[in-house]
Formats: sequence, structure tokens, C-alpha cells
Amino acid sequence: TIDYLGYGMSESTNAERTVDNVVSETDTALSQTGIEGPYIFVSHCLGGFYATGYSIKYPQKVAALILLDNAIPGDVLSGGDTEMASYKQARPLYMLLKYTGILRFMTDSGSFWLSEEEQKASTYFEIKMLLNRTIMNEIDNTANNALYLDNQEVPPSIPELILVSKYNNDAS
Repeated sequence: TIDYLGYGMSESTNAERTVDNVVSETDTALSQTGIEGPYIFVSHCLGGFYATGYSIKYPQKVAALILLDNAIPGDVLSGGDTEMASYKQARPLYMLLKYTGILRFMTDSGSFWLSEEEQKASTYFEIKMLLNRTIMNEIDNTANNALYLDNQEVPPSIPELILVSKYNNDAS
């Protein structure tokens, strides 16, 4: 599993969150692991943009794509992806709650299977990473990334399994 920069235990970055940048960072991370491809990418939400971008740029390194309720470029461009819009609208409130410390009282890791120490660590990372500068840059770049991918196709040699919620506006 790769934590993209700004997520999980990865550090934030000032690099623009374009498909090209994230794909290059992903390729560097995979190269540094010493694990050779071809890879099977399993992604969710905006990770689908990056997995798709990776398969377009490095088709010889991708065995398959499994896309789980991913952001869909056409849906984002038509304004149907309300999740990104809600993040932008909620940004000032989240920042106030985060930096005043109030958010930590409102956060429940919901991970009953974790020990108390693990739940505290999970809550810490959830709050630390919530709408950090890298994620905010990614949200701000979502429309441009959707536009970049909108007319591109995964090479036909790469099998794709796409599971989309019936609530996704572009689920046809």
C-alpha cells in the first residue's frame, strides 16, 4: 500500500497535486521498494485518477486496475461530484475546529478492533492529515485533473474492473 503524499503517514508536500506529479511520485515510490511490476492497482475516490494516469503513462508496468467507487472525470466536470464541492465549502469550519483543538473531541476513529493506543494514534493521524495543504491542493486541482483524464483511455491491454455506487451521478 502506498500512502500518497499528504495521506496516512506520508508527509505533506508543496508540489502541485497534478496527475503527472502524483504518477511520477508513485513510480518513484514503487521503484524504491524494489518490488517489480506489473502492478495491480486497487483504488478508491481520487486514487482512481492516479491509478488511471499511471496505467496511461506506464502501461507496461500495470497488470490490472480495480476501481472502487472512484471519482469519475465526467462527473467531476459536470458538477455532479458534490463531495469535492462540500470539502471546499467546509474548509473554513474544518480549519477552525482543527486548529482550536475542538476537532479532537469530535473525532471517533470508529475502529473498535484497535487497542486504545492504536485508536489514539489513528485519531491523531486523521486530524493531522485532515484537509492539510497537500489535500487542499489536491481538491483545488480536481477539476484540472478530471479535464486532463477526460478524453484519455486506459490501454485495452489492461483489464479494468470498475465498481461504482448507484448514487454516483455518472454510474451508467
